[in-house]
Amino acid sequence: MINKKILKERITDKIVFKTSDGYAILKPEGIIRIEADHNYSLLFSIHRDDPIKIYMNLSCVEEKIRSDSFFRCHRSHVVNISHIIQLKHKARRLTTTSGEVPISPDTLKLLKDIINS
Repeated sequence: MINKKILKERITDKIVFKTSDGYAILKPEGIIRIEADHNYSLLFSIHRDDPIKIYMNLSCVEEKIRSDSFFRCHRSHVVNISHIIQLKHKARRLTTTSGEVPISPDTLKLLKDIINS
């Protein structure tokens, strides 16, 4: 039987989000992107085909995930860098493993500068 201390150690490398029917417990690398949905957020994961609705706005999600692997590419989208497949600069869109998301002009410029350096 697993004790409380061992369980806590195994969960600490994961991020816990409150959902309508409990909690989503995910490793950061399993999160593809998070999209704002008013006062909630939609979390896209490698483990599910459909997004998970979490009870947290995007600003709070950003604070909770605090990782160099994630960045806010648009006012309504946070993306895991390791899941970016393509940057479409004319259309100002990023393609991730779960679909396309918009990218702000400032973020587009920053990414282009990084790619071209």
